[in-house]
Amino acid sequence: MNIHSKVFLAVIAVILLFSGCNSAGEPASSQEAPVRVNAPAVMDMEEMQNSFRSVIQAVLPAVVRVDVVEVRNVEVPQGENSIPFFDFFFNPEGDNGEREREFRSEGLGSGIIVRRDGNSFYVLTNAHVVGEAEEITIRLDDGRSYLGTLVGRDERKDLALVEFTSRERDIVIATLGDSDTLQVGDWVLAMGSPLGFQSTVTAGIVSALGRTGGPQGNISDFIQTDAAINRGNSGGALVNIYGEVVGINTWISSQTGEASDWASQFPSIM
Repeated sequence: MNIHSKVFLAVIAVILLFSGCNSAGEPASSQEAPVRVNAPAVMDMEEMQNSFRSVIQAVLPAVVRVDVVEVRNVEVPQGENSIPFFDFFFNPEGDNGEREREFRSEGLGSGIIVRRDGNSFYVLTNAHVVGEAEEITIRLDDGRSYLGTLVGRDERKDLALVEFTSRERDIVIATLGDSDTLQVGDWVLAMGSPLGFQSTVTAGIVSALGRTGGPQGNISDFIQTDAAINRGNSGGALVNIYGEVVGINTWISSQTGEASDWASQFPSIM
């Protein structure tokens, strides 16, 4: 064996010796906890995460689900296009005219509790959420529910105010902010009940301000955000990092068409 081979084997021996030891030269244990990264960048992200948690804990209890029931009278044709056996029992003379039938349709959206006056609580939502509802139910984050009454609505701004009453004093009221202070790139959180999943939170940034478009006749002054918003988010809160409501989720624009969920902006005087 030459000198080079001896050196090579010695190096391998040293590597094998230390591979079974920890940094202190002691045998490594398979039970050691995994390394936790505490780099400055991770600490910054943790601080942001804690900030999001604080905002959500403060605001989410004031975000509600709005269930509505609309009652419509629809003309149903008689004769060939009627429901089977309907004419036999209810139209024995063979009248081929049209009759009205009452249909109940259910819908849901989101809202945010913005004010209390005595035992009255006021929920801000979209006008298209309440529509022509005969029944409105307000469901809180903790499961409590109340019958709501429409106070008023603005079709062009797509905003509505719903009132419910309660003697309970632990109902959370959200703080309204000023959307005029927003800048492109600001962090925002969207809160609501997308697809019926109550108390859902998504995060994103302000993508643009003063966007135009939306439903025909609507006042076009929208906050564009990349926070995920789906059907059912309508009427929910768009919140800044200070826990202030700076918009109401109103309109969606997508490749598959337009629904209702961008964010309408409003000043703090509302």
